[in-house]
Amino acid sequence: MYAVVRGIGVAGGDLPGTRGSEPLGLAIERALEAARIDAATIDYVECDAAGDPHSDGVHLDALRTLPPPHSGRRTLGSLAACAGETGASGGLASLIKAALCLRHTLLPPLTGYRQPRAGLDSDAFHVPQRAQHWLRDRADGPRRAAITTITADGAAACAILEEHARRSGKTPVRVESIVPNERAVHAVYGRDAAELRSSLSSLRKRLEDCDDVSRLARAEAHRGAPGDASLAVSIVAGSAPELRQSIEEASRQLDAHPQRPIAGKFGIYYAPHPLAPRGRLAFVFPGSGNHFLGMGGAIGIEWPHVLHALDAQTQRLRSQLQPERFLPQRVDWSGAWRADAERRMNADVVHTILAQVAYGVV
Repeated sequence: MYAVVRGIGVAGGDLPGTRGSEPLGLAIERALEAARIDAATIDYVECDAAGDPHSDGVHLDALRTLPPPHSGRRTLGSLAACAGETGASGGLASLIKAALCLRHTLLPPLTGYRQPRAGLDSDAFHVPQRAQHWLRDRADGPRRAAITTITADGAAACAILEEHARRSGKTPVRVESIVPNERAVHAVYGRDAAELRSSLSSLRKRLEDCDDVSRLARAEAHRGAPGDASLAVSIVAGSAPELRQSIEEASRQLDAHPQRPIAGKFGIYYAPHPLAPRGRLAFVFPGSGNHFLGMGGAIGIEWPHVLHALDAQTQRLRSQLQPERFLPQRVDWSGAWRADAERRMNADVVHTILAQVAYGVV
């Protein structure tokens, strides 16, 4: 299950006295009534705006009537702006996109977007340039999204989706990144050098059946490590030939020098006497003032399970991480936006440092 439909609202464009954004506003109002939720809990709106001034204006006029979300700004997305006009299937396609965003806890970018048309309120909305993890304060309830669409004759519809929670009460966890990565980490395990060489041989055989190193690495991550394994060899590779070469080199090194560490040559990492079993957990924080734009942005994309685990332990993860300080929330990405974002980030040093420490925990 990808999402739960909480409410649907429709309104006809030929209703007596309706004009402009009234049908869409009415559809949104009806969807909220059916869902029985507070509009402030809707963080993301997927609309079918595609650059048409009239249609886009209708959407904006209707959305401005909603109270701001608890997160501060409401994120906007549009499949039509990315994929083009899809005709009668546009509404359903937008619903599928929003459901996927909820399932993967991602706020999607608006591809190719730089700046808005006149009238887009820069303080009320956010149009991401890059995909971001959908952080939330669990105290505010589940993540929610609205999908809005209007037809050529002025009819409008709105659907409100909510993330699906398993019966255990936990949000479905996306373990691996869904963003393609050119390189992948492969790990094999064993109790001694002989078992490590055997595990490397098994990895070589699996590589013959699947030469997609990223897919192979994901399968290995799901398989996990045996409980009695005390040693590991990790290999970073970006292609099947590269991985094959590293497997051969690792096997050769283990056979010739099983007690010699390998520190990155050919992407191979091996410690004959690992510290983890007898070591203690340490938190290492960078010095105050080392914050930067984009800090923490890749964490939720590459390792979403880390943020899901923290979300399960705190009621207000978003408020603690304060992502808006490091991942600018803007509608205008033209001109000197970076300098403006850095100025805003450094304007409140105390809160910025507190958020930086929270990212250190992550």
